[in-house]
Amino acid sequence: GYGPGELAGVSIEALVPDDKREAHVALREDFEDQPRSRHMNELEVSVFAQRRDGSTFPVDIMLAPLDGGAVAVVRDITELRRVQQEREAAREALIKANEELAASNAAKAELMAVAAHDLRNPLTAIRAYLELLGLEAHQVPDRPWRFAIEQMQEATEYMLALITDLLDVSKIEAGVLRLDLSPTRVSDVVARAVEGQRILAAPKRVRIE
Repeated sequence: GYGPGELAGVSIEALVPDDKREAHVALREDFEDQPRSRHMNELEVSVFAQRRDGSTFPVDIMLAPLDGGAVAVVRDITELRRVQQEREAAREALIKANEELAASNAAKAELMAVAAHDLRNPLTAIRAYLELLGLEAHQVPDRPWRFAIEQMQEATEYMLALITDLLDVSKIEAGVLRLDLSPTRVSDVVARAVEGQRILAAPKRVRIE
């Protein structure tokens, strides 16, 4: 923003932001004592220059000694900084996307583990009742055959529901999995679980209450 000749004879600190001028004097004196070509970014700090109107902007500076003085090449890197910030924002967005993907995969893995465990229970009950059907009449516990068939039907329906849930993995990936929550009588859940296990316990003379 300076016109031709306006800076002749003016301290170089005029181009340094106000809050950096004192520190810059020390840097300039160090260069004068030990003149050598250097890149200001060696300082590993952001370097800024100041315009005539007082506004500041990031710069890249190369210094080289010349005939008792120095040549300074100052480059405005505002655009470079903008690109770097956009790149950093993109990197952070990628990290976030990877974290969300990892969370989705973890949710799928948990679903699979729970489903595998839950499928095992009705399968065990069905197998037990099928074994019961193969026993001699006098070996059969005092339970109606209709009850055994009902238990197998209930276990089969439960497994089909679990398999349907497994087919909804795409909903988890899309983040739209919905849980339909409703009040449940815990005593009914416990009663069904107990009835399903009694048939396994009977041959071992184990009573479940």
